Amino acid sequence: MKSFYTAGMLFDVLTIFGELSEELVQNRKYAKWKAAYIHNCLKNGETPVPGPLEEEGEGDDGSLNQEGNSVPGSSGYQGDYRDAGMSGIG
Repeated sequence: MKSFYTAGMLFDVLTIFGELSEELVQNRKYAKWKAAYIHNCLKNGETPVPGPLEEEGEGDDGSLNQEGNSVPGSSGYQGDYRDAGMSGIG
């Protein structure tokens, strides 16, 4: 989890030196989302699903797991990584 969080923060630092390419913007978004997802899973006593985001349209509905939480690859997570209670990580 800390690796994804750190990667997201490093992408933020890179914006100091200029605008990020579309690929880097997507990587930053994914890193922050994955850190928040793992954090929430651990906080709720769930096992995070490993792996990258699935492309839209892959798999079944897949937007929520049995507990009703967003899973990787779904469009269920609509918030910002700061919405996921990441303020205490350090």
